[in-house]
Amino acid sequence: MARLLLTGGAPDEPATSDWDAICSRPGPTQLFDALFRALVGCGLPAQARTESSKDDAIKGGTVWLGDERLGVKVVEARSAETTAVPMRCRWRTFGLPGMTIVWDFSLEYAGQLGYVAFRHKRLECEFDSPASQQTFMDIYRQAIGKDAIFDVVGDKG
Repeated sequence: MARLLLTGGAPDEPATSDWDAICSRPGPTQLFDALFRALVGCGLPAQARTESSKDDAIKGGTVWLGDERLGVKVVEARSAETTAVPMRCRWRTFGLPGMTIVWDFSLEYAGQLGYVAFRHKRLECEFDSPASQQTFMDIYRQAIGKDAIFDVVGDKG
């Protein structure tokens, strides 16, 4: 099974002052919801559990939408001291037929909207077949509005 890295086609990154663009541009939530709808017949699973941590510098948390059998693990970390540092986020799928998706991104603080200004970092995928990859690419195009362009980053095979 090849591991692929998105090298082109990431969602646009709106300015933190452009609230209309922040609210209207697609991002990880729209993609993961579309994947679950297409592949398992329902949207993102309901929140099942949360875990939080805090030290003097970082507030962190893990939210499970569903579980390890079928779901998304959402890990977030942000500064406990300032909103000037973006929140780091990682979403990882579990149980989707034919694929595992891991998307690292950050959210910049946008005033009253909070941490919402999307910044793509890394999207890595594993597919069990070319058909699964094509399915992902079709769903990605519909959800994000761009073609996903990948490079191979490794092979588990």
